[in-house]
Amino acid sequence: VQVVYAPQNNDVASAMKTLVSVTNKAKVPVFPAVDTMVKDGGVATLSVNQFNLGKTSGVIAGKVLKGKKTSTYPLTFITKGEMTVNTTEAKLLGIKLPASVLHEAKTKGEIFK
Repeated sequence: VQVVYAPQNNDVASAMKTLVSVTNKAKVPVFPAVDTMVKDGGVATLSVNQFNLGKTSGVIAGKVLKGKKTSTYPLTFITKGEMTVNTTEAKLLGIKLPASVLHEAKTKGEIFK
């Protein structure tokens, strides 16, 4: 295995630190589907920001609590991902992240060190 993709899944997310401890020993990078899993040891992702997803869901839930019928809601999509990188993990695995990726993470996403 040259790389592990970790999908957006609560079981995988809860075991992320264990997964990373095993893959780090084999010098295999993990590229997860969500930003929070990068913080837990993934190398990088271009994904939906979990905080923003929760905020959007909260707004919709608030409307439901105020009595608005869900059948009248339009579908809501978050169409833009954010670049999130873990520079410590990349360095540990000997991965040189492109300057363009680092710039995008710094200006529009997040960098974990």
